[in-house]
Amino acid sequence: MSGCSDCDRARAGMWCGYRYSCPDCCARAVARGLPAFNALHPCGKRDPDPLRDAIQRAMPTTEYAAARRMVWVWWQHDHPEGATA
Repeated sequence: MSGCSDCDRARAGMWCGYRYSCPDCCARAVARGLPAFNALHPCGKRDPDPLRDAIQRAMPTTEYAAARRMVWVWWQHDHPEGATA
């Protein structure tokens, strides 16, 4: 449990709501966006720069490495079949 009911429900696979004030919600939104697909999915462009920019824009108060890890956790949650990074 993260403390955010939207994230808890999303982890359970039954929710897509987001809270602006929740860093995990921001990471989840980035992980589900096109920049993440293009950077992380084998069928994407494999270009990490737009993802880096999206993370920095969406999570400016979170240290980049920590924010990147949070995005990666949500990416793995949504792509359990074997995501690459």
